[in-house]
Amino acid sequence: MVIPVSCVICDSSAFREAPNRPYAFCKSCGAAERTRYLWLYLNHEKPLRNGMVVLHCAPEKAVSAKLKATIGPGYRPADFEPNRYETTSVEVEKFDLTDLSGVADGEFDAVMHLHVLEHLYAPLDSIFRETMRVIRPGGRFIFGLPISSGISFENIWPDATPEERLKLFGQHDHVRLVGRDDFPRFLARVLAPFSDQTDFRVDPAKIADADTFFRKTGITVARAAGYTGDTIFDVRKTIAV
Repeated sequence: MVIPVSCVICDSSAFREAPNRPYAFCKSCGAAERTRYLWLYLNHEKPLRNGMVVLHCAPEKAVSAKLKATIGPGYRPADFEPNRYETTSVEVEKFDLTDLSGVADGEFDAVMHLHVLEHLYAPLDSIFRETMRVIRPGGRFIFGLPISSGISFENIWPDATPEERLKLFGQHDHVRLVGRDDFPRFLARVLAPFSDQTDFRVDPAKIADADTFFRKTGITVARAAGYTGDTIFDVRKTIAV
């Protein structure tokens, strides 16, 4: 049986394909599968509320205006290259996730981004620790990133050429590969001082049944539940450090 898929953000049923991804991008709002999954999760769990201060890095155009309407003036869409968002309806500020030295402890109620970490020229463990520092106790760190088979490795030296990065990481502007063989242990080690969670993955089965989840996102529950590029992590900061 073919399950019809429609975008959970704008209700369109027209999609652009990518290799092995028949519902890769919504033709109407442009949302990728992971963005549709994020929106489904945010509407189900409601971790972001009016009055919060939320840093949303590399804000997805399909949801940024909706998030601003929900959260209010505390919604802070940001990017290292904000000029990429000149055609969007929300103003995006310049922000460097690799240098949070000017950000106070606990400044944000939540930090959120999808597929940003693979671009950052800084050690991944320091990025995680600094991000958790600027989130208040009780706040959230919601993120996703490409995850492949094997073990992780990175090259954060800026003198590597785009051709070398393409060969190493599969994309010319990536600086690391995150491998599912060691990433769970990495997360446990780096985030243990900040949270009492043992698994940081969102369980899609708690959001919707398998057919509904696929209809809304174009992703299977099995694919979203593992360690893949579609997996969403939601870290709740329960310990003040």
